[in-house]
Amino acid sequence: MALIGRVIQSLLQQNHSSSEDKTGRPKPSSLIITHTGYILHYVKADTGYILFDGRLQCRNDPNLILKHIRQHGYRECIRCLQDKE
Repeated sequence: MALIGRVIQSLLQQNHSSSEDKTGRPKPSSLIITHTGYILHYVKADTGYILFDGRLQCRNDPNLILKHIRQHGYRECIRCLQDKE
C-alpha cells in the first residue's frame, strides 16, 4: 500500500505549481476507490466523494468523510443521502 501510495502521489505532484502543465494540458489527476481509507496516509487527495446508488455524492475533504464514516458508519451516510432525496 505504501509503495502504491508513494507512486500515485509522485505522479500527482508533477506540475503541481499550476492547474496546467507547460503545454497547456491539465495536470494529472486520478480516481482512487477505497473501502478502508489507508491510501490517504500516502496520497494527499483534494476531494472525496461517497458513491451511492451509482452516483458520486457527498463531495468533501476525504479525511473528513473517512472520519465521519469511522465514527458513525457507512450506514449513517446512506441514511443521510436517502433523507436528501
